[in-house]
Amino acid sequence: MLEFDDGNWAGLEVKLGESDSVISAAENNLLRLRNSRMVTPPDFLAIITGGTSGYTLPSGVHVIPLSALGPIRD
Repeated sequence: MLEFDDGNWAGLEVKLGESDSVISAAENNLLRLRNSRMVTPPDFLAIITGGTSGYTLPSGVHVIPLSALGPIRD
């Protein structure tokens, strides 16, 4: 979980693989976290993978490849 200074939060789970079963398990964990919070809903939920594909699941959980988080180059 990532907490921001203003009290907002985001749920993140890091997985090395990107198989359907790995993504599904991580998605379920994040949705369970979202549903267990009694405060505000998350700004976003995301799975960071070692894969190459980025997309958004029907549940709204984002799948982001680690390589997309690299440094910005001029």
